[in-house]
Amino acid sequence: MKDPIMKETDDYGIGEKTQKLAELTLALSAHSINGWLGNFERVKRFYKLYLEEKDGTQKLDFALSFFIFSYHLRDWIKEYEQIDKAEYDKKWNEFANNYPDIKISRDICNVSKHLKISQESRDKNFHLFWEYDSFITKSNDWTIFYDNKRERLKELMLRVLNAWEKFISDYLKIVKQ
Repeated sequence: MKDPIMKETDDYGIGEKTQKLAELTLALSAHSINGWLGNFERVKRFYKLYLEEKDGTQKLDFALSFFIFSYHLRDWIKEYEQIDKAEYDKKWNEFANNYPDIKISRDICNVSKHLKISQESRDKNFHLFWEYDSFITKSNDWTIFYDNKRERLKELMLRVLNAWEKFISDYLKIVKQ
């Protein structure tokens, strides 16, 4: 007798996913089975973890992971969808120019990985700091100072997530499954 709670393997699309990985000459692996969409879901989980965490050090780890994974999502999409590099780069540059939060996201990613920025940058002198809001939220949270303005890091993270949704649906015309 079939368990009504358990789904058949085909219901998860495993066959299609393994076929796609085979076409890309990639091995079946937990980190890649869901392709770029799995990576995008990971970015969303880091954002959620950031919002739920109270410890400042853990929050910073979740934020930096968010920015690293979100910036490199661009590579995952290009490779997984096998988009022509010139066409993709054109769409990416147009997108990044229309959504400048992507550029500060790139800067945070690169500083997190490489210590300093050695290429074009939106603001290579941005600062992250732990701040107490004594007026509105009466709570501590990470704040970012860049382009001569200050804001809560979670606000930037949310805009980056929304920008990615826009890039995926409007620029690439990809309908997420």
